[in-house]
Amino acid sequence: MNRVKCPYCFSLNVTIVSADATRELVTIQCLECGKASEIDREQFTVDTEDLPSD
Repeated sequence: MNRVKCPYCFSLNVTIVSADATRELVTIQCLECGKASEIDREQFTVDTEDLPSD
């Protein structure tokens, strides 16, 4: 699974600001450079196989 990166500084230290179901976009904000950007929801999928099992 690819981690979501900031498109400006390529940091992995990003947080979700909002998600819009109608436009299928997720707004993320970088905690390093502070810039916000919208990414396609398809780029932000969670692979459940990578999650630890109980």
